[in-house]
Amino acid sequence: MLALAGLAAPSLVFLRSMDRLTPTQQGALLIANLPVVESDLLTGAVVSLSSEHLRVRALPIGGPPNRQAGPTED
Repeated sequence: MLALAGLAAPSLVFLRSMDRLTPTQQGALLIANLPVVESDLLTGAVVSLSSEHLRVRALPIGGPPNRQAGPTED
């Protein structure tokens, strides 16, 4: 819906493959990576996060270049 509407807000964090992690592990992964993506979320972004990858797409989709990195683990 964000992409179709061309919206720059609200930001979204999408946790992928979370069925492989306990809720405690999911929380730790999210907390460990929030500082890395904080500025992106404040300016408008979709963050895709798993234990193997981290991807940031600026909003609106099709806006500024996107970036990818490995996730931070505790």
